[in-house]
Amino acid sequence: MTSLDFKALRKKERAKLQRQKQQENQYQNKGTLSRIHLDAPLILAHRFSLDLIKFKVSPGAIDGIYYVPEWLSEEDARQLLEAIGQVSGVTTLLL
Repeated sequence: MTSLDFKALRKKERAKLQRQKQQENQYQNKGTLSRIHLDAPLILAHRFSLDLIKFKVSPGAIDGIYYVPEWLSEEDARQLLEAIGQVSGVTTLLL
């Protein structure tokens, strides 16, 4: 009759469960900012700082929302949408 090493079996099962948890966490965190990998670097045109107070949308309504006309070029907008698509898994984004 063979004997069973229950400590070794328990250790092996714990390691297996830990690997499964790590894989699940990696899958769940795939789209988070800490794990983003873009196919190409995102390089936007240089912009000067500006006073956002002039561009505040509906003062007093929702804090932190501003509209700056023509802030992004069409090329910058395309790059941003492409990067968002890579992260979110959406293949087509339209302006």
